[in-house]
Amino acid sequence: MPETKPFSAQVLLAHSAAAGRAPEATERVRNAFMALGFEVGPCVGDSFAIAGRAQDFRAIFGVKLASARGGVAVDGRPPAEAGLPLHRLSASLQPLVSAVVFSEPPAFGPGAP
Repeated sequence: MPETKPFSAQVLLAHSAAAGRAPEATERVRNAFMALGFEVGPCVGDSFAIAGRAQDFRAIFGVKLASARGGVAVDGRPPAEAGLPLHRLSASLQPLVSAVVFSEPPAFGPGAP
């Protein structure tokens, strides 16, 4: 049964997009992820959050996501190694994104080890 809950990831802007806070490059990247069907959060520093279902990430990045203790597993890799491949993004978007990663859950609060 496919995962139906949304997954959230951080899009880290490449230095060229974040340098001097180039707002047009940042907005271009945010708009591109919106056009791909992700919910997109505001830019904070050099990153912003995206959210979507597992099948959305699979369609765009070609990976299988699963909830795992300690975060999100990508193609069966442990959460600590769970960055997404960028080669499937458009050629115009790739130079503006340095990484798409999943944040580790906090080590405190409900469900913490």
